[in-house]
Amino acid sequence: MSEAQTIDQGRLDWASPEAKRRVRRRYGADWRLQAYGIAAIALAMLGTFFLVTHGRLGALSITPLALFWGLASAVAAAFNSIQPGKLLRKYGASLVAGL
Repeated sequence: MSEAQTIDQGRLDWASPEAKRRVRRRYGADWRLQAYGIAAIALAMLGTFFLVTHGRLGALSITPLALFWGLASAVAAAFNSIQPGKLLRKYGASLVAGL
């Protein structure tokens, strides 16, 4: 697909294979972005730990039921992101998410 075919009214179609190749080429081997992502996940988990325990390993500052529903919500959100893989490959994230 040529660059002219991927540009629609002055903007790049981000679901096109050419755009995906460009992004992979630019950011795929960039170790700094991977390190920032790992650091962001670690900080989010640390913050969640402090919110749930107030820094005490042996005690919860929320009810066990609230912890259960929070974890269940996290699992459901992760499943919701991963499950439509075939649709995402075929139609792209914008169309599947309804943006």
